[in-house]
Amino acid sequence: MKENEIIRKIREAFPSSGLGDDAAILDVSKRPLYLSSDAVVEGVHFKRRFSTLRQVMEKLVSANVSDMNAMNAEALGFLVTAGLPRGLRTDELEEILEGLKSAASFYGIRLLGGDTVLSPGGFFFDVSIVGVPVDVHS
Repeated sequence: MKENEIIRKIREAFPSSGLGDDAAILDVSKRPLYLSSDAVVEGVHFKRRFSTLRQVMEKLVSANVSDMNAMNAEALGFLVTAGLPRGLRTDELEEILEGLKSAASFYGIRLLGGDTVLSPGGFFFDVSIVGVPVDVHS
């Protein structure tokens, strides 16, 4: 699949994401931002014979939300960098998107943007998350 087709499918899966050209805008009304990032590499952090791509994405987003929770912050949204091998199949992309959509829905957060690159080996993914402090007085 070509990058433009991949991006089109991502925009279709996340129509309200505000995806731009390698950037996103987030208005936080002068509140501090909390940021965290986690990455996984096929063959190092996961093996396809034990985990589906959907499970990998759900776990990766969940790990980032957990990082926000540990800092007493509320997750607002996330960015994804996806290293995709040559010959990516449509069903593999759909599985990745379903994992992202499932996790985003579960946590009530949204995809803000990201990047796709060609991976010379297997899959790799990086999720960066943005949060704000939880107001303990509300």
